Amino acid sequence: MMLIVNLISVFCYIIVWIILFFKKSMKKKQCKIYTT
Repeated sequence: MMLIVNLISVFCYIIVWIILFFKKSMKKKQCKIYTT
């Protein structure tokens, strides 16, 4: 049971990091669009 809980927590952690990274990249793209 604990193993499943661990896997879920790790999975959620990875998803959060991906979302944060995606948001940062989107902001950079928007900045490039605004500057041009």
